[in-house]
Amino acid sequence: MKSHPAEFSGKDLKLLNEIGQSIMANLEIRQISETVYENINQLMDANVFGIGIYREDQEELIFKGAKEKGKLLSDISFSLKQDKGRLANWCFTHQKPVLLGNYPLQYKKYVPELMPPVTSDNAKSIIYVPLIHKQQALGVLTVQSFRINAYSESHLELIKNIALFTAIAISNANIYKVAEDKSIVLEQKLSQIKEMQSQLVQSERLASLGQLTAGIAHELNNPINYLYGGAIGLEHLISDIMQLLDLYKSLDDRDEFDHPLIQIKAFKNKIYYEETLDNIKELSRVVKEGAERSIEIIRGLQNFARPADTEKRPVDLNELIDKTLLLLRGKWKNMYQIHKHYDDKLPAAPCYPVPLGQVLLNILNNAFQAIEEKGNIYITTKRENNWAVLEFKDDGKGMKAEVLEKIFEPFFTTKRAGEGTGLGLSISYGIIKKHEGKIEVKSAPRQGTTFIISLPIALPKS
Repeated sequence: MKSHPAEFSGKDLKLLNEIGQSIMANLEIRQISETVYENINQLMDANVFGIGIYREDQEELIFKGAKEKGKLLSDISFSLKQDKGRLANWCFTHQKPVLLGNYPLQYKKYVPELMPPVTSDNAKSIIYVPLIHKQQALGVLTVQSFRINAYSESHLELIKNIALFTAIAISNANIYKVAEDKSIVLEQKLSQIKEMQSQLVQSERLASLGQLTAGIAHELNNPINYLYGGAIGLEHLISDIMQLLDLYKSLDDRDEFDHPLIQIKAFKNKIYYEETLDNIKELSRVVKEGAERSIEIIRGLQNFARPADTEKRPVDLNELIDKTLLLLRGKWKNMYQIHKHYDDKLPAAPCYPVPLGQVLLNILNNAFQAIEEKGNIYITTKRENNWAVLEFKDDGKGMKAEVLEKIFEPFFTTKRAGEGTGLGLSISYGIIKKHEGKIEVKSAPRQGTTFIISLPIALPKS
């Protein structure tokens, strides 16, 4: 293309196509500008080169990555309102190219006044072409030389062709930037949603914990009464035994034992000695049982209230269900009959115990609340192929089809205001999904409800 004919040959068109492909391979404005400059500088005199991008919000053309004699210039901007004498603004506003062989003598063809240069020297030969893609004005491209008559019509045609590829590349870069910005915003929003979800899960756990308080307080009251009553009884009985021991001790100070022994025998009859020993053994057992019962309840509460697990670990699902029932015992005792059908050979499943315990708590709580007076809850565990299956069935009031469809939706609840958040089952659904498991529900009015949880069982490594 050294001769730069007005009409391009097949070889020239092939070269233009290669230039265009290299330009459009970039998705960042400065990279596009650098690629266009490298190609144009090999084909013609480009003492000054720049691509001005139109910024609609500021009504200006801004040149980023402009060059003078190969050196990068600081960003240059021309206001469309205030810099009307600039050739760049005329080209952009009129959407027509500019070709000058001697700027100081020919500028009046386009602008009314001679503007001072923004580079270190005065350009003589100047080309400006608009950058347009799909009828949208994107900016301008300029090539300038410090020599007079450095450019011809063929140079203008070359730049106009390169400008077509440049406009496409800039349009693609803008689209990519918008998509990237939206992606960043979406990532931020997703992060916020995850944070809110985490807070909601914690709030639901705290709400469930609050609901347990009354039942656990009642449940703890029984073993504490055992402990207190047993301690009082032991105190009296031990006092009697201590008095008896004192009488035996008094024998050490006497030479004759008949009278003291008669007194000791009378005292033993008075305190029902044999029965007292039996009572001490029984009260000791009651105190021990009450202490163990209290420890069980507190441990169950600690398991539920502790921070959620970060890693899966093998969990005995039968034991986890029992621990959950222990927490709820104060609610269902004397009101519900629990029927357990456990698979004793059910293998441990890899789980997050705390969140899974929250799921079981939600489902069992719902089952208790579905039974209006007295009723039954059937709990079945079994293995089906590589799944551990947990079934919770109640003979409560059941649900209508329209309620069943929305049961796992966030904030959906059939309870009265203040009785539920509508998040329990939604969060439970998410927890089971996190376990790569499944949760299903079957119900009909007056036919009870069945929740079925399926959790994957890790197969032994061969």
